[in-house]
Amino acid sequence: MAMIDKLPIPTVLFSRLLMKVLLALMVILFASLNAAHAKEPANCQTAAECIDRGQRLFDGRGVKMDVDGARRHFAKGCEMDSAEACFALGRSYDGIVGEAKDSIPYYERACELGLIEACNNVSVYLSKYENPTEAELRRAIDVYTKLCDHDIAVGCQNLAQNYLKGEGVGLDEKKAEELLQKSCDLGGFCTINLMWKQPSEQIRPAAVKRLHDLDKECEQKQNPVVCELAATLHLKGDGVPRNEQRGIDILEKACDRGSAELCWEVGKLFVKGKLIAQNIHRGAEFLERGCELGKAYACLDMSDLLRVGVGLPEDKAAASVYVERACALGDIESCPQ
Repeated sequence: MAMIDKLPIPTVLFSRLLMKVLLALMVILFASLNAAHAKEPANCQTAAECIDRGQRLFDGRGVKMDVDGARRHFAKGCEMDSAEACFALGRSYDGIVGEAKDSIPYYERACELGLIEACNNVSVYLSKYENPTEAELRRAIDVYTKLCDHDIAVGCQNLAQNYLKGEGVGLDEKKAEELLQKSCDLGGFCTINLMWKQPSEQIRPAAVKRLHDLDKECEQKQNPVVCELAATLHLKGDGVPRNEQRGIDILEKACDRGSAELCWEVGKLFVKGKLIAQNIHRGAEFLERGCELGKAYACLDMSDLLRVGVGLPEDKAAASVYVERACALGDIESCPQ
């Protein structure tokens, strides 16, 4: 019989009550410690350092995945007026159910700071508004104008739509026609409602200039987001000469520089045979590198290849190891329940 059962009933009740109180206090203490840890300030001094540490936390690269911690680092960089940090903060919310709308203010700030790709993301959200207010229309017009001025087709296309309908601007079909032609020349849509423009030529000068600018920025700043955009244009050849090898080279170099995200992306391209010739063995090499660099999804894709033996020898034991690695990198859904 347990010692506590030999005590008088009042003493037993008191002892059990005391144990419950102590247990509750321990729970509160641990919760407080976790909350304190969760609110630890970002440990970075420059915007570049904040972005690097934030991305490592977001990817779970070399550290346990910590989305909240990543956001604090991105936010600190954004407070330093770094467009790239604001953009990264926006991306941390993008695509997450119930949180995607939270990305808009950060994309807008990055757009204000001159990162045109952020303006592009803002335009996507603004174009989805139903029955927008005058203020929302004004925001949309400003963003679309900035995009179009920087030779980004979606801005010209959306702006043409506004002029065609007279929303946020005066009704002006001639202006809409000019903007639609520019969108078409840049490789964007060539039609809006019944207004249609024939692409002036297969290779479009404005699109070529845009790609040249992206290539230059990718080489100089080595920004993975910009490099991915440049690589995609080379691979698709939309309005520019298609150059599969150039696109692959850009992604490979970004992977070699340690971009787990782009190792994963080029690995997927090879595995799926999308835009490039399928080569599962080569794709697996990039997925493995992405996994080693801390991209949990790359580990999971390797697991899928090995589990069903797609292009590789079936190896369920090795597949399980990759799932464990994804779990260790912070992908909770891959962890055993």
